[in-house]
Amino acid sequence: PETRPWYRSLPWATRGDVDAFFAVFSNNLANMLVGTSILSGLGQEIIYGRIIPGIAVSMVVGNAWYQVQAMVKAGRTGRTDLCAQPFGISTPGLFAFCNTVILPVLVKTNNPELAWKVGVLGNFVQGVVEVVLSLIGPQIVQLVPMVALLGGLSSIGVSFLLTGTFQGEAAAPMVSLAPFFLMMMALYAKVKIPKVPSSMLPILVSAVAAWATQHLTVGNLQDSTHVVAWHPARLAFDALGSWSDTLPYMGVIIPVALTTSVATVQCQQLAVAAGDEYSLCASMLGDGVSTIVAALFGSPFGMTVFIGHPALKEMGAHVGYLWMTSLAFVLVCFTGLASVCLAIFPIEGLNVILLFIGLAVCADALRITEARHWPAYILALMPGMCNWAIEQSQALVTLQCSSVPEGNTPCSDPRGTDPQTWGASPDLIGLWILGQGYLVTAILWSALLIFIIDRQFFKAMIFALVGAVFACCGFIHASELFLPWRGPGGPLDLHWRLVGGYLLSAAVFGVAWVGQRIGKIELQPVEEDPRTAMESVPTSFVVTQRPAAPAQV
Repeated sequence: PETRPWYRSLPWATRGDVDAFFAVFSNNLANMLVGTSILSGLGQEIIYGRIIPGIAVSMVVGNAWYQVQAMVKAGRTGRTDLCAQPFGISTPGLFAFCNTVILPVLVKTNNPELAWKVGVLGNFVQGVVEVVLSLIGPQIVQLVPMVALLGGLSSIGVSFLLTGTFQGEAAAPMVSLAPFFLMMMALYAKVKIPKVPSSMLPILVSAVAAWATQHLTVGNLQDSTHVVAWHPARLAFDALGSWSDTLPYMGVIIPVALTTSVATVQCQQLAVAAGDEYSLCASMLGDGVSTIVAALFGSPFGMTVFIGHPALKEMGAHVGYLWMTSLAFVLVCFTGLASVCLAIFPIEGLNVILLFIGLAVCADALRITEARHWPAYILALMPGMCNWAIEQSQALVTLQCSSVPEGNTPCSDPRGTDPQTWGASPDLIGLWILGQGYLVTAILWSALLIFIIDRQFFKAMIFALVGAVFACCGFIHASELFLPWRGPGGPLDLHWRLVGGYLLSAAVFGVAWVGQRIGKIELQPVEEDPRTAMESVPTSFVVTQRPAAPAQV
């Protein structure tokens, strides 16, 4: 019998591929430039000589992976209408790594090379975890509620992608506000200019405004050309030996890998909904392999498929936009032209893409969350906001202390990480504890509340015990890992009290589970409309609107 070839060629260059290329390339370019701007303290040699070329290599590998995936699918099914999955930098992971791994190391040690190495090694670990999860990913999703995992992702979205990014946007309103609302009009109100990619118009408007108001000048462009040179990618095996400095950040690295895998599940399901049913395991494996390649070539940024497949398929894209993106990234990243892009297009204009992603991550998670689980989703947002508040406080203290002449500073720690300072009041202690290991805490607490709402008290008991194990070694509620019998020390060392709190909670859940077993507590959850849930709250706790004063005649 005639055998079908293992692959089938798909259209390589259509008008839809060109449109998709501009959308995907501008998205990834914005992510890369924003991420490297956050890490500007590492120096130009590390950014333009190691990180950016490494991103290009991983883009080539990942785009090739998903291009082959689409062609193999076409060979098996005989279809020619397939659209390959879009691929690029993981935006939530980028912000998590920059703000809670690399920058803290840089602030603590003032050693840019060490901070870069920790980020690269952490990214390597993230890729390995994603490869492992590709084998057991569906089982992990079954054990941990999807809402809890997406809530952890949303905690990054609302804290760093949305709030943190908007801080810089608000400081340059002439350059940022109109482009932001243009993006919202295009993506939420579907008001678009025909044949112009939605992400390009806001960037162009922002660039015109920046040059018209001298937010960018010819001097910026001249300075950027100093970096233009040949910057080929180099292997970064020397960065894979910083284990002792990287271990304290496993509480961020592993959850980022987990949430990235969950996001891959989401994106794969979006592709299925659009009619292109790709293998979930192959997609998760492709993300992991590409992330490992990124780390091996010096990039601390994780790689993943991302949202947008249905829109690209509607444009008429197939596989051509992937190789176009690869070529464009090699050109921009190996030549130093990324710095020229920042001198031409203001970072505020590129940020509008990240603002949309921050909104989309949160909105998409909320959209698939059942109404009765909304409290659990909202609870998951809190730890990330606490971490954001800590970083803002540290940045403010650092600026204040650096403005005082050396020797006269009242700060015991100019970088704002002194445990004595954070231990000065219960509120600051709580803020610090909630912000450390925030991704795991967000997932854990959200899952606990989901199990409570669903009356799955046995699962709640198990997760509370897991929380006790995590707390006893610093995986959550601490800035570094430690042995249970040693602890971090100082006024912020509450790990045994935290363990006790989780154990007591586990005991409460255990009693409730026994009550279910003996018939004292119903097994089925209470179905209640969240809009009427406040009816059960005592009126003394409800803030009511003050009655209007009688009209005067």
